[in-house]
Amino acid sequence: MSPYIVLECPNHYSISFPLSPHPSPLTCYTVSMTSFTLYIISLCVVLVYTTSLFILAQYKKDNSIIDIGYGIGFIIVAYFLAVMRLQTSPLPAHSVLILLLITVWGARLSYRIYQKNKGKGEDFRYGAWRKEWSEKGLLYYYVRAYL
Repeated sequence: MSPYIVLECPNHYSISFPLSPHPSPLTCYTVSMTSFTLYIISLCVVLVYTTSLFILAQYKKDNSIIDIGYGIGFIIVAYFLAVMRLQTSPLPAHSVLILLLITVWGARLSYRIYQKNKGKGEDFRYGAWRKEWSEKGLLYYYVRAYL
């Protein structure tokens, strides 16, 4: 018998976790998430990732790293959602296949752009955009270039 309490609801993902190192059914909480909740959490993951890239780009003074980061962003979200699904049940074979395809595609995209841009400095487009958009503030540039 599992020490976790899992509520099964249609169109919901349920997550159970223990409160103590030696859980019993009475010390577990269940958090039920709808698909909408997963979309919102995924959006937060993307925002944290792109904001991290933005901060790194400002430090390096090279905003073209966002081009490299796009493919990796898809991989991060795909694995995040896979981990969330694994909290309730194993991934079906077709989900594993899709996860692998996203991984190959995203890694290939990021690697290809990295190889193309390596040693060239910032892409001229980002320099022109920074010049045009910086007059409106850093937040405006962040939204236009990173979101």
